[in-house]
Amino acid sequence: MNASFLGESMMIMMLVPFISNSQKMLKPTLIAICIPSLIAVITAIFVIMTFGTNIGSTLIFPYFSMVRFINYLEFIQNMDVWIMFIWIFSVYVKLAIYLFINSYGTAQLIGIKNWRIIIGFAATVIFTISLVPANVIGLLDFTKFVWIIYIFPIFIVGLPIILLLVSLLKANHWHRVRNSD
Repeated sequence: MNASFLGESMMIMMLVPFISNSQKMLKPTLIAICIPSLIAVITAIFVIMTFGTNIGSTLIFPYFSMVRFINYLEFIQNMDVWIMFIWIFSVYVKLAIYLFINSYGTAQLIGIKNWRIIIGFAATVIFTISLVPANVIGLLDFTKFVWIIYIFPIFIVGLPIILLLVSLLKANHWHRVRNSD
């Protein structure tokens, strides 16, 4: 399931055209990818050191379970509140970016010049879908049987190959146009 986040490279590719000098953004982008990856590896090591591989692999959110155990001299405790605050704020920012990308991409696909018109409609549809109840076990089954089999190959393999082919065809077309002049 964690590997599915590699598909978010599409999100980054949607945001690149809004950057005025994308070459300057290469180093901060790599840092923004490396630091969370390093933090994820460190937290995985902490979870394994705290629970071991058998118990840690059975927990749904092992990091939050581990943070509950923090108690240092009866002074530093209940750190899960801070972790939850960071997590919820991060999810809020990510959802805002997804809403923007969804609205902007849909407006481009449909051919609407003012993409802001789509935001209200998209937010209403997304909110309505979010009200559909989902239990955790159903979510894990969805991940296992739908996400990994269908969505993962499309976003990780299919779309990047299609975009690469389109880019190569465009470059080849412009090369022929320049040579014909």
